[in-house]
Amino acid sequence: MRVTPIDDLYVDVGASSASEVAAMGISVGDPISFVGHLQSFANPDRVSGKAMDDRVGVAILIQVLDELRDVELFGSFCAVATVLEQIGFRGATMVTATVRPDYAVTIDGVPSADTPDLSLTRDIPVKLGEGPVVLVAGSTRNNKNIGSIAHPAMKHHLLAAAEAEAIQVQLASLLDRGSPESATVHLANGGIPTINVGVPRRYSYSPHEVVDLNDVAKAVKLLVRFAKDMEKHQLKFM
Repeated sequence: MRVTPIDDLYVDVGASSASEVAAMGISVGDPISFVGHLQSFANPDRVSGKAMDDRVGVAILIQVLDELRDVELFGSFCAVATVLEQIGFRGATMVTATVRPDYAVTIDGVPSADTPDLSLTRDIPVKLGEGPVVLVAGSTRNNKNIGSIAHPAMKHHLLAAAEAEAIQVQLASLLDRGSPESATVHLANGGIPTINVGVPRRYSYSPHEVVDLNDVAKAVKLLVRFAKDMEKHQLKFM
């Protein structure tokens, strides 16, 4: 994924001077957003829109909660939608300290490399339509201190849930390409076993991110089974 430095970006609002911009009611610090309507392709399983990362994650959480509505779980189940990931994982840091979970699964978008400008071998071995991603490791390019490695027991139980439901998953790492919120959740409260489940997406951070709804549905199914197996997790973590 090629990223344009923010210093090279500008917004053209059709003005010729700073005073014209001010007359439009625009001032320094005003928020802006892409226009990217949700739309489907000729293949109805593929959809595009802005902020699919991580609107899709919130949709997954809502559906998981709905499917667990009448299920008596072994322990407490807490679903949280966080904010401000890109400027220091602030939402995840705050909520982890508040909830204090015994262990956690984070949900995030994961770049796919099944487009002409990327490589499945040099970049990341992730494709749309091949199932949710179990992220085994992740790190940022600019700060080596921010990174995550999936907890072995979490990986074991997540893959066991996938096998039980016959769900195809993709194992991948994001070394030097970004770290999910599992990094900061893991460090909270003295250490929390954590892993990240990702939904493959094309054209990351563009107004038209593309996801496959089959990957989304399988992520829901995976997490529902993982939650139903909480009693097994308790035995492993004790």
